[in-house]
Amino acid sequence: MPDLPATPDSTTHPVSFQAVVRSGLPILGEGSMYERLRRDPAVEFDPHIAHAGLIYDPASARVMEETHREYLDIGQKYGLPMVAATATWRANAERISQSRFRNKAVNQDNVAFMRDICASYGATAHPSSLTPLSVRRVMPIARKRRQAG
Repeated sequence: MPDLPATPDSTTHPVSFQAVVRSGLPILGEGSMYERLRRDPAVEFDPHIAHAGLIYDPASARVMEETHREYLDIGQKYGLPMVAATATWRANAERISQSRFRNKAVNQDNVAFMRDICASYGATAHPSSLTPLSVRRVMPIARKRRQAG
């Protein structure tokens, strides 16, 4: 299996999304977070922005984080890049203004939520994060698989 190209310091400098794609590595993606969360009786979607508002309720945020981690842990386990998206696909300005979160920075807060989850894996972890607001760069991707083999 191909390896990601090296950067001057892969542990502190992210690898570009283009480099990840050119590497030929399989890129893992999450399944439908929306559908998984929608079916969870512990969470309640906002009628306007769906699951984008879950981050503001501690119990719902915990469920969403655990669900993200189920996917991210797979990328970590197998040393593969992971695309992890924010829950913001329905969170446009019009819908946010109609929601109970109208005074919140919903998109930015969801990006921060996702970045915090990915950062918790450490600077040399495999999971990568691509969000609607940060598609130019991915989180650092370790080369543990190459070093181990």
